[in-house]
Amino acid sequence: MPRTPSAKITLAATVGVILALTAIPVLRLTGADTALRLPILAAIALVTIVTVVKDRGTTLRPGVIVALGMFIVSGSIANLRANDSYQWLTLAAFAGIAIAGLVLGASVRAHGVERPVFRWVIGVAAAQSLYAIYEVVSGAEPLWRGANIRRDGESIRLQSTLIDGFERAQGTLGHPLVLAALALIAVSMIVATDAVAKAHYRVALIVLLAGGIVASGSRNAVLVLIALVLVTWGASTWGAMAARGLFFGVPLALIGLALSEDRIRELLDSGSFTHRAGAIAVVPRLSDVRGFLSMAFGDGSASTPRLLNAGLLQSDRFLAIDNQFLLLFIQYGLAGLVLICGLIFAAIQRDAGAVRLMLVVWIAQFFIFDVLAWPSSAILLWLCVGLAYSRRAPSQDNESVEDRAVERAYA
Repeated sequence: MPRTPSAKITLAATVGVILALTAIPVLRLTGADTALRLPILAAIALVTIVTVVKDRGTTLRPGVIVALGMFIVSGSIANLRANDSYQWLTLAAFAGIAIAGLVLGASVRAHGVERPVFRWVIGVAAAQSLYAIYEVVSGAEPLWRGANIRRDGESIRLQSTLIDGFERAQGTLGHPLVLAALALIAVSMIVATDAVAKAHYRVALIVLLAGGIVASGSRNAVLVLIALVLVTWGASTWGAMAARGLFFGVPLALIGLALSEDRIRELLDSGSFTHRAGAIAVVPRLSDVRGFLSMAFGDGSASTPRLLNAGLLQSDRFLAIDNQFLLLFIQYGLAGLVLICGLIFAAIQRDAGAVRLMLVVWIAQFFIFDVLAWPSSAILLWLCVGLAYSRRAPSQDNESVEDRAVERAYA
């Protein structure tokens, strides 16, 4: 039975949004390239509206819409109390990408086209990984803009700490960590679903994606990749994955407890450990200087540079926070942190299938970089959340029976 016209529109809309945001880092553009920003964001908004109209509404649970509306109100209160450059654009992009991902994810589930969407994501990640390997080998100049933005506005590529003498690849995504995140979520789709059916294709794709992660130079992503493959490969139940996690995790935790922080830093041999560990010290520092309203609603969508210059955040050479939980607390306060994390963790609890694993992988990356600050990563996360919150069972087209089997994979 062929797909319905509505299912085809949903598939085309979802794939189109993913391709646009992974090809062009809309919030990372400079100079003449900034002319692309608003048309792309406007096109995504139009696609979202068309999807809602043709579906005659959305299959999202009402509570999700209410929570997102409360977040927008909370973020607006924070911005009204601030006066930072691009704060309203940042909030609009955050909310717009979230709405688009949720609506499209719910529509994808409603029409039972999860598998082709997963295949497109895997294909995009494989292409980015292949180009990333080429970047490292050839020394090609970064596309769009280099990942390291200096205080004077100049951008350069980061040096790799995994491969001495080479620079870190970033593909078309604007930053190596975003490239690594895309590859990781594609690996989770390969191991948790039957989007790629044949074992030798699965192995070949994982090897290619692993190559892209190594080319990105992210040690943390490499660790997540190893954990993901060890815990999930061949496991058919959550119980089996939990047992594997304990088998590998407990000894590592004991080793970590036995080592001092200085020794861990020495082993990792990277300023990124100090940077991310420094995020823990930021919370009490902000709590001491913030008033009630700032604690509740945050300092604004674009407040990070201001707070960095004031010495209230990490005091190192990095301009990013690299901890999504902390970034939400900084920008949107306790209200924003609770609303966004509540939506995501409730989605993890709701979905007993492959989407749960994908969301767990995203949460792991909250400790690596600012996931929701990058539209290409945020759209994929919110797509997963939308899949979990869709109220309608898959429609009876040619994908529905097979895709329901995918969702039962880890039930």
